[in-house]
Amino acid sequence: MGIHSIRDARRRAKDAPAYLVIVLVLCLVVAAVAAFLWRSSQLVRLDRATLCPVSGPEGLTVLLVDKTDPLTTIQREALRQELRKIKEDIPIHTGIEVYSVAPVQTHLLTPEAPMVCNPGTGAAVSAWTGNPRLVNKLWDERYSRPLEHLFDQMLSFGTAPVSPIFESIQSVAVGAFGPLRPAAEYRRLIIISDLLHNTPQFSQYGGPGSFDDFRRTDYYRRVRPDLRGVQVEIIYLRREGTEQGRSHIEFWQDYFRDSGASVIHVTALQG
Repeated sequence: MGIHSIRDARRRAKDAPAYLVIVLVLCLVVAAVAAFLWRSSQLVRLDRATLCPVSGPEGLTVLLVDKTDPLTTIQREALRQELRKIKEDIPIHTGIEVYSVAPVQTHLLTPEAPMVCNPGTGAAVSAWTGNPRLVNKLWDERYSRPLEHLFDQMLSFGTAPVSPIFESIQSVAVGAFGPLRPAAEYRRLIIISDLLHNTPQFSQYGGPGSFDDFRRTDYYRRVRPDLRGVQVEIIYLRREGTEQGRSHIEFWQDYFRDSGASVIHVTALQG
């Protein structure tokens, strides 16, 4: 081997680590770009007004609040805590709408505020491909605080001559769940109520009555909702001197079952 060949071999051996470093850096850059592009493809574009995906919410929680009778001090604070849990439990990219039980005569019930979706927090965002601080700011200012303010307003219960619970449930079945796209499979109805329906056509003051008898009435056929695919949760408000209890809950479980829904659980509110 000549002198030049030896020198070239030595130079190549000396330059080999540098080449390996360059190749390694290039591989890391390619991997980072690929990860960024993949992450970008997974991001969901949100509507500026609702924070829901532009294609529509991936599901919906409807909160139906019966404010036709006042709360005790204990009930009000216990309910405040339940509402906070509900806010925290809304799945990402699914919406929440809040309604009050009210007569449905000339129009459907309207939500107390426009629907808003949970945009998610910064905990699920990588600092390499997103901005966790900005996401947390969005969650706090556009989702969490407005809901807390709305919940504070909803805690002002009063009195009303009627409690048209059946009509209110049917209204949200049509007006809230009805417009959801079929792909939005997450459908949750949370009812905060004493469940003492009271209208001229039917009243549960004095006893819940038999659901089998009620089901055969023309009134039920008119107010029966379509809640297929909806999961129902009940926050049960106790009222002294009323006919609440096991048979009353069973009446409502039969009612929801007949409407196509499934009752997930019933929570008796303290107080």
